[in-house]
Amino acid sequence: MVKSVVYTLTAIALCLALFIGVHIYMGKQFSEFHDAVETLYKKVEDQTANREDGFAVRSMWTEKKSHLHIFVPHNDISYVDYWLSEACGLIYCGEFELALGTLEVLLEHLGKALNGERTYIFEQSESGGDDNTYEWVADGVEPEKENLQNVPREVCASWYRNFSIGRHIVIENLEDIKK
Repeated sequence: MVKSVVYTLTAIALCLALFIGVHIYMGKQFSEFHDAVETLYKKVEDQTANREDGFAVRSMWTEKKSHLHIFVPHNDISYVDYWLSEACGLIYCGEFELALGTLEVLLEHLGKALNGERTYIFEQSESGGDDNTYEWVADGVEPEKENLQNVPREVCASWYRNFSIGRHIVIENLEDIKK
């Protein structure tokens, strides 16, 4: 009887560890790709994106999706493929406004894939602060875009340090950073 309980608890612990490991792995894969799409979005918005920029993001996605097939449904992977291909084609043709729309759909999908409540893009304003220039929010979540204009540079300083060395930011609880 004791052996059965020990075996059962061990199996539960191993399953839980596997689930947590997969969750961390998936979050890292999608966060890195999200950062690349966000950078492409900014270049498209500035109308400085070119074929190589789109190709770099597509290459990253091709590498990542080969590792994600066992965790992510094929339809979700096809969805990202489609919208990324659309955006790259539009960038190549110089249709930046249309490309922005496709990238917004892609950022929304990534926000949902990360089980996030919101996805932001911040850009430095002419006054030296940071402006929220894009926001996707999940159903039932209040948008904050209007409240996140001209945010003092020091508020996001640690984020920029992380971005500059290739790291990403995941905020588990927005209330924790408001303090």
